Amino acid sequence: MRLILLPVLFFVFLKLTFAEESERYWVFFKDKGQISEAGVSYKTAAVLSQKAVERRLLRSSSPLLTYSDLPPWGHYIRQLENLGIKIHQQSHWLNAVSCYLNGADKKQIAGFSFVQHISPVKTYIRAVGRNGLLPPVLHKLDNEEYGPSLNQNAMLGIPASHAAGLHGEDILIAVFDTGFTLDHEVFNQIQITDTWDFIHNDSDVDNDEGDLPSQHNHGSEVLAVLAGYKPGELIGPAYRARFLLAKTEDLSSETHLEEDNWVAAAEWAERAGADIISTSVGYDYSVGYTYEDMDGNTAIITRAADLAVKKGVAVFSAAGNEGLSAWKYIGAPADGDSVIAVGGVRPDGTYWPSSSQGPTYDGRLKPDLAAQAEQVYSINSGSIDEYQYVNGTSYACPLVAGTAAIVLSAMPFLNPVALRDTLKHYASRYKNPDNFVGSGLVDMERLIVFVLNKPGVHLLEFTGSPGPGRNLLDWTVDREIGNTKWLVSRREGSTPFQTISEIESIPSATGIQTYSYTDEDISSGRSFTYRLFAVIQTGEELFVDSLTLSSLAPAGLSLLQNYPNPFNDRTRLIIGLSSPQTVNLVVFNIRGQQVKELITNENLSADYHHVIWDATDASGNKVSTGSYYVRLKSDSGEQMIKILYVK
Repeated sequence: MRLILLPVLFFVFLKLTFAEESERYWVFFKDKGQISEAGVSYKTAAVLSQKAVERRLLRSSSPLLTYSDLPPWGHYIRQLENLGIKIHQQSHWLNAVSCYLNGADKKQIAGFSFVQHISPVKTYIRAVGRNGLLPPVLHKLDNEEYGPSLNQNAMLGIPASHAAGLHGEDILIAVFDTGFTLDHEVFNQIQITDTWDFIHNDSDVDNDEGDLPSQHNHGSEVLAVLAGYKPGELIGPAYRARFLLAKTEDLSSETHLEEDNWVAAAEWAERAGADIISTSVGYDYSVGYTYEDMDGNTAIITRAADLAVKKGVAVFSAAGNEGLSAWKYIGAPADGDSVIAVGGVRPDGTYWPSSSQGPTYDGRLKPDLAAQAEQVYSINSGSIDEYQYVNGTSYACPLVAGTAAIVLSAMPFLNPVALRDTLKHYASRYKNPDNFVGSGLVDMERLIVFVLNKPGVHLLEFTGSPGPGRNLLDWTVDREIGNTKWLVSRREGSTPFQTISEIESIPSATGIQTYSYTDEDISSGRSFTYRLFAVIQTGEELFVDSLTLSSLAPAGLSLLQNYPNPFNDRTRLIIGLSSPQTVNLVVFNIRGQQVKELITNENLSADYHHVIWDATDASGNKVSTGSYYVRLKSDSGEQMIKILYVK
């Protein structure tokens, strides 16, 4: 091994530049031919690997097979090909193809009944960073095994994870980049499951004829930070994981990288069973996007990334290096609400000013997490045993993705959202995140204690159903060791989360236990997001799962049956009004005598309204055991229910 002085790579995040003219277009189809959503089956859907099936069953928020698994209908594609149109990529998820079109082609196919719309494929050229001198040697910690890579690992507590025997075992990580050469000594033990070049459509991800000599540099450097293993020099967080390598980025000055390569790679990786995708792509103003487009729903690459998450794949994206530019914001797909955007810090843990910032246009905090992005130790891919320091959130991203692989290898039941929130919960700024580093640096030294304790919480399902004036939540677990209680938090729309209930843990002797919670007295026609946490014996709160429900709106006038019924202390009455009305609500005994007025000529809004009766009369005395009637009178009518009070 020889250590030589090499130039720093400055700002190597993928800088996107807008192509004035593009010959490649997305053609989106209106449907998938004669197959409806009800017709999805193993015969009609894309072929999934066994690993993908297992991952979807374990972590996906969607059914095993969905309409997005169907390929675009072949008859539509053949009609395009019959016109001499060359198809470049097909997307099952987007129900689209990318192809080369001229003006006449666009005009002709836009009139086809099966074409929904046509849009240019976004393109960019990677910005070439300026060279500089090798920076001073970083301060060293007492751990010779990691060599100069110690700081970037120790900042996240990775050595503690490795000492505990966790290195990303059994996790399949897909890396999307410029290409890869595996001749360097740090890759002598790397486990490669599959490779594909989406530029030239072959399995060779190293440099091809016509590629620039530097084509494979960035991908190899990123992979080394993530998975390299050379004791005394460089150790990556997840060096015992398995890898899918996708060559998606063309550095040629004549050929730009198109987002269709990325979408095709995401679908390929998901079908192969990837647990994690790590990508350094970023689309922003330089391809024509505006800040308004950074809303998590507009960019095609973001939509594809979020679909991958729904299918159970955790997606990590570099935030970008635009912090000092006029743009300054993160790009796509880092703007995705389910994508884990990774920002950058300096070697001392402070914010790296070049790291792109949040928030997203719709006000969500970004990035999600951060890692070292300045003076990151990696390889010189032009050699077999030389190393260099590099800069950019491109290198922070694989550090956090590798950290996630360690957690996922020990807790494989975590879905992508639960994985993200667990990492954030154990990060340095969890309680005061910002739009520079998000929740900050993951502290694996703390998280590893939690992981090694193997908290016995395994969720089978977390479901919810909207009811009149209330939302009903149910969850079932089959393992609950060391859990003391459950926390339910809620937010309405984009407001902050608030804890609304604590429920005692009651482990079942059979191992299967179901819990329920009713969120009472909520506004109708609103969106509510719920989060479920388990509080283990150490006091740590483990994020388990989340779901979103839209509350029901009243249809006409209604007085719902009280609950509980019978009751022995108090009961809840729910009035439904589809329009503002003046309301009277009165309790009568079985003789027809008035017992108590609960509402008197009160103007109520269109909504569900909850009223509690504590079984007292107008004087405040408890009533006798027996049946009672509750009558609702309003501008639009009258309703009555019978209830039973038992002392």
